[in-house]
Amino acid sequence: MNYTKGEWKLDNCGTAIFASNRLVANCGGYSLSQHETETLAENKTNAHLIASAPDIYEALKEIINSETITSKDNFNKALKALAKAEGKE
Repeated sequence: MNYTKGEWKLDNCGTAIFASNRLVANCGGYSLSQHETETLAENKTNAHLIASAPDIYEALKEIINSETITSKDNFNKALKALAKAEGKE
């Protein structure tokens, strides 16, 4: 699978995802409205999910390819990827 390598990180606003200096995705674009706060929170959550995609992909690939599904290293990688997806990392 060919995707942008390197750690995917959020910008200071929490809505754009970069790998090094390359923009991978932008979850901004909310409009100023009565729902601005809700939409911005949702955009930030979407950005966390997108930023964690390579980590989740690699963790799942290692779990699937592992001889032991319950490998502690693979389990920890999966936990770390989920924490990143949930914005806890």
